[in-house]
Amino acid sequence: MKTIMRIGIMFLTLCTSLGLYAQTQAAPSWKDPSTNHIRAQKLVDDLLKEHPDVVVCAMHVTKPGTSENTIIAANIPRIGKPSDEDDWGVIKTGKPLLEPNKDKTRFEVILPLLDKPGKTIGAIAIVANYKEGEDTARFLTNATQLRDGLRKQIPNAESLYKTEK
Repeated sequence: MKTIMRIGIMFLTLCTSLGLYAQTQAAPSWKDPSTNHIRAQKLVDDLLKEHPDVVVCAMHVTKPGTSENTIIAANIPRIGKPSDEDDWGVIKTGKPLLEPNKDKTRFEVILPLLDKPGKTIGAIAIVANYKEGEDTARFLTNATQLRDGLRKQIPNAESLYKTEK
């Protein structure tokens, strides 16, 4: 009986400790786009104003002088979020990634983000509404056109970090 009691107390102590540990873990320190006053954010904001069919746009870039690739501009509160394997795969291979979200209501295209001379400086994710069974080729075509329009406005990666008002 004492053994069962000890196991029960140890179990309760463990559960309580895990709960307290989880509560002390800091939430991600990602920024909201409204506080992001750099050129990249202005480009994303302008793209979204001109293309209401785009529901999410995010730029993933490695800041010159650093090694971490993060979201530097977006219309969702993920500024500063480290890029994931999908984003890195597009950056490394140059091959686009096309996929619907889990509930198949949105379609994401991730493309290499290019500067004006054509150098890959990161990745851009463009998401639009989607109905299952819809022809997905148009998503790649549209995202490529949007990316290429941005390319003309990006002399180099450094230019994306210039302060905008």
